[in-house]
Amino acid sequence: MKNVLRLTASVIAAVMAAATLVSCAAGPAVNTVTDAKPAETTGADVTTGAEATTAEAATEENKTEYFDVFRWDFSDSSDPGWTPTNMTDVVKGEDGILCLSVKGEDPHITTKKLPFEIDCDDVEVLELRVKNKTNSKSGQIFITTTDSPGPSEAYSFRFDYENAGEDDEWELLRIDTFEINGWTGILKSLRLDYSDGSEGEFFIDYIALLTSDRSKADQS
Repeated sequence: MKNVLRLTASVIAAVMAAATLVSCAAGPAVNTVTDAKPAETTGADVTTGAEATTAEAATEENKTEYFDVFRWDFSDSSDPGWTPTNMTDVVKGEDGILCLSVKGEDPHITTKKLPFEIDCDDVEVLELRVKNKTNSKSGQIFITTTDSPGPSEAYSFRFDYENAGEDDEWELLRIDTFEINGWTGILKSLRLDYSDGSEGEFFIDYIALLTSDRSKADQS
């Protein structure tokens, strides 16, 4: 399974077609499957084999409903909950968008004190909706917990994303937290190294800690 699951605004469906060749002289009919289409679209069974496994996995992932354990939506421009900690200017934090401007190499931002105690075992997914307009296509998340003191390379997770470029599109990133080394104990802070480049801007719509267990969701 990929560590980072990317979700786009549209779903690309393949087309299933079956051609049946009947021989008058001998031999049974041979079914040739070209492209597999998800069962939910066609109402048919998903084709067996590698393509089917991929399709089924994607379908099951999309069926999972997640709930917020905590979310930074940056609606409060006076206190977005994250602070620049290296080579970063916050251009603005209004209208629910955090806008970061790179000032030099290794730019990153870090969470301020979390508003309540968050058990890492309750958080299954770290989700970010971002627009990358820097000169890099990779980032890194550093964690600090009661079990994993940081920020440390040992307790971090690297990921890739697209460059928005002229199309100006947003990208949704989902990181499986249990793939992050040291993701245990009580979460103390997160550090987002949003670019390994030295110029450009990076936009964040929100950052959310998610669970599939409604009972563990933020009830505030």
